[in-house]
Amino acid sequence: MHKTGESKPSVKLPVVDTALASYRFLVDHPRDLLRIGWLPLILVFAVALYFGSFDAMTPAASGQATGWTVVLNGLAGSLVQGAISVIVLVAWHRLVMKDYRIAGLEQQKSGGRPGLREALYFLQMLLLSILFLLLWLTVFLIAEFVLIFGYLIVGGLGAIKSASADPEAFGQDPAFVVLGFIAIVIGLLPAFYVALRLSLVLPATATEDRRGRLAQAWAASEGNGWRMLFATILAMLPIEAFNFGIGYLASGNSGNALYYPLVLLASIGLVIMMAVLGTVLSRCYAFLQYGAPMTAEIDTKTTTGLA
Repeated sequence: MHKTGESKPSVKLPVVDTALASYRFLVDHPRDLLRIGWLPLILVFAVALYFGSFDAMTPAASGQATGWTVVLNGLAGSLVQGAISVIVLVAWHRLVMKDYRIAGLEQQKSGGRPGLREALYFLQMLLLSILFLLLWLTVFLIAEFVLIFGYLIVGGLGAIKSASADPEAFGQDPAFVVLGFIAIVIGLLPAFYVALRLSLVLPATATEDRRGRLAQAWAASEGNGWRMLFATILAMLPIEAFNFGIGYLASGNSGNALYYPLVLLASIGLVIMMAVLGTVLSRCYAFLQYGAPMTAEIDTKTTTGLA
């Protein structure tokens, strides 16, 4: 690691290599994925059946629940699923960092009972999620206001009179759908950018690295925030598309024999998605914090001075 006071050299995170290396790591470690993911898979499957919106037997889907019950049910499902994901992510971070054999981290174990480390990881992940939502909502509302105001200005006095005379009809203008979508995208980009840069704290927490602080995560990712974002999107896109397709099929087969195998397949995809995300973050962390290359099994001597 660079000593305090030294200028940090400019390094550029390889976007495509980061995404591809994440999948190569999964292909090279199928037994580890099975060893780490079998219990979370069972739990995710159970949560999907109990909380999932696809299950016709849940109160939310059968129409027996109020709006607030549906919201609370979904929130509870998300929290439980998030807690389960911590089991996979922490173990997977430690496995990836062990593969790099970085001095001080090479003795990491990728198993063990969940404890204080996992609790801290979950808290940090929750705080990052809240920060993401707040930042997205703030930027989204500002962008939506500016876009709609600009639309009214461009439309002139006639558009303003139309909005005053019949607000409901004016609100159904197709242009508002387009403007709303643009505002959503504008809000997501900075929210993802900030959250991903700060998320380097997660691999540090999982490996009990002393660099597990938000300020250090932000500093380590300086100049590579957008590269982290594009690498993460590139890595997550295939597994997200798979999960979306399986979820769509499951929603159309609720109540028949295909439903449960499809939910199981979706649960497998979700566990794999957790492992992919854990690998991407770990490789970004190793590259940006330690200068480690995207290839594993590097010589310990090259990183001893970086620890």
